Amino acid sequence: MVIGLFLSLLTINNNASAQEMPIVSQYAADNGIEIISYVETWQDSMLADLGAELKNNKHGIEMEYLDRIEIYPGLEPGGDTNISASYQKEEQQVSIPINLTGFLPKDYALSVNVEKGVINIYQGDEKKTVEDIALDLSHEYGHHFTFFYFGDLFSVPEEYKKSPYYEARQIQDFKQVNGESSYEDNLHRWSIYEIAAEDYKQLLGSKTGKRITDFSDISEKIGQNTYQPINPVSRRDYNVIPQENSDIPLAGRT
Repeated sequence: MVIGLFLSLLTINNNASAQEMPIVSQYAADNGIEIISYVETWQDSMLADLGAELKNNKHGIEMEYLDRIEIYPGLEPGGDTNISASYQKEEQQVSIPINLTGFLPKDYALSVNVEKGVINIYQGDEKKTVEDIALDLSHEYGHHFTFFYFGDLFSVPEEYKKSPYYEARQIQDFKQVNGESSYEDNLHRWSIYEIAAEDYKQLLGSKTGKRITDFSDISEKIGQNTYQPINPVSRRDYNVIPQENSDIPLAGRT
């Protein structure tokens, strides 16, 4: 399952899907982050619980630059069934009041452009609990966290190899690593941005989405009503697939 990045450094309007559907429920967390739901099953206290879950991810001042989380029914705008969430940057203008009586007019405010992060959750009508969203949330917040702290070089596709993160991760020998923001599998799992977000999820992400699954061995399966010779697994089984790219060392072993 792809948990992806859609990054734009240009001014972005609200997701086109949001313009075509009414808001079902909206919640403002105490830190100012908005959680907006376009899904009937995600309302009121569930949005508050999701706001609390966001804080379970290790965070600092960078959280002040996350603007909102939006939950959508159905597939992402491009119709890709493998994309369950995305992250984008949005340029916003904020007003800073300046009080210099006698020098400036009353209520004078300075307009400043800032970049705020937006996390989009798709297929929200199929996700019934916070646990169903927690892994997506950790990964997408990982994008927000890593872009904030890893510096300007990390944000430039041609310059990421000069970033401190690239050197610290010790993946110089893997020629497949790239600076793409593509959902194509062989590009996506080798994207430096996806690797970094997965590292965040492993090292600093909430425990809520890290489901530990107990698998039966062959002797335990004998006599079961439904016999499965192979244990089915997905990225939700954290003890089996802790990161999307299994060809590189785990974050904690670098």
